[in-house]
This record gives sequence, C-alpha cells and structure tokens, in this order.
Amino acid sequence: MRINCLYRDFFIFLNAIHMEKNKWKAFREYYYLKHKDFLDNFWFNYQGYTIQNIRDRVNDIKASDYSHLEEAVKLYDLEEATRESILRSRNIFPLKGMCNVYIFIGFFSPDMCVVRFKDDYVICVGLERFKKFTDYPVMMAHEYCHLVLNKLYGDENNPLRRIIKEGIAICFSREVYPGLPDYGYLFMHRSDYNMLSSKIGQYFYDAISYAKRGGDIFHGNVEGLPHRIGYFIGYMLVSRYMKETLKGKSINQFIENFENICIDLERGMA
Repeated sequence: MRINCLYRDFFIFLNAIHMEKNKWKAFREYYYLKHKDFLDNFWFNYQGYTIQNIRDRVNDIKASDYSHLEEAVKLYDLEEATRESILRSRNIFPLKGMCNVYIFIGFFSPDMCVVRFKDDYVICVGLERFKKFTDYPVMMAHEYCHLVLNKLYGDENNPLRRIIKEGIAICFSREVYPGLPDYGYLFMHRSDYNMLSSKIGQYFYDAISYAKRGGDIFHGNVEGLPHRIGYFIGYMLVSRYMKETLKGKSINQFIENFENICIDLERGMA
C-alpha cells in the first residue's frame, strides 16, 4: 500500500501566495511540478481539462477558499484513516499487487474515483469538496472494491455493467463496515432512500432506458429521475441476488464469479 499525500504541498502553495505576486509561478513551484505526472494524467486525460483551464482557476484562487478544508485535515488523520480502511477491505478481499492512493486537491474533482495511471489502476481522492470526513472510511472501502474490479476485469463498462459494479461496491463497503443503515452506504438522505424504496417500480425501467441511451443515472437529476437512482438500483439488484441466488454468501462470491453473474443480471435488465 502506498498513500501519496499530495494535498500537503497544495497548502504550502496557499501559504506562499501571501508572499508571491505570481500565483501561477508559485503553483508550479510548490505543487504542480512536484506531482506533474499524476496531475497531468488526472486533469488532462481523465477530466479533459487544458493547461489554460488550470491556469485560470489558479489565478482565481484565494487562500480563504480552502481555510475550512485546511482546518478539517488538521483534525482528521487522512493517512491513517485511508490505511485502516484499505487494511479492513483487504481482509474481506485480498488484492494482489500494489494499492496506490493519491490524495490531492484539484478543481471540481470527484470526491473519490479509480483511474488508470502508469499502466495500473489507482484510487484518487479529491479533497476540494470535502467539508467533513464522516463517510470517508466507507467511501474508501467502496473505491477499493472498484479498484479490485478494474484490476480483475478492466474498466470498460456498458451502462448496465456500471450499475452492477456500483451495486457490488456498495455491498462490499457494507461488509467492511457493517451496522450502518442502508442509506449510509448509498450516501443518501434517509428521506430520499425511503422514497426510492417505495417508488422504485415507478422509476426502474425509465432509469435503465435512460442509462442505455448514455444518460447519467448516478449524479444527474434529469428526465424526472431521482438523484443517485443508479446507485440505488445497483444496490437493490446485487443485494437481492446475493440473498436469493448466492444464498447469503459473501460478496467475494460475487466478485469471483463477476462475469457469469453480470450476464444473469444484465439479462434481467435487458
């Protein structure tokens, strides 16, 4: 396991702009050039930004924009929390090879995601939108499962397979951190979870159809579909399959038989 705490250099950059007149020069010297390979891959290959996008954003930065985050990371040991969650996750499903985590501050980054970097998959944590870290360990377990799935089966997802993968990751985090209410693993408000539980039959096929057309059923709120409905559908399908077909066996059975189980579930969503 290797945890790369790039964010520390970002705060050094923030402290430097009080003395440096040229923000872009300070950004390059204290943060960007130190981690150029990773940041270029994430910003330009994964997010599709240009260097001018980054430069414009840097020139607009105020240190006060990140004061709440800087205080939050002083109170929360990100490195230890990451290590503890990865170790717990590995106890559930051992991962062959290195587990690399990059904790950084970007611009409009996903809170966590798995991307390809240097011929491997890595877990990325973009801190800029974090206000608290209550859900951090569960989120890390969720992404660890995506890392495992990508390493074993690749990251080329059709829309239905994306739904199944998200459901597996949610069930996996439930095994790593048992005892939370279901909506906690879905990162949903209780009221939204209850509404979807009672009305999923009303939304299910519309959501599947929209996903097949390339729509985002995970983060968007379009065509009258509830926010994060894709995660709910994935969790519902996978947890039901585990209960009814795998007869309560662990999530490991699902991961190890991923391809065959996906065929079954995709047939049901076709």
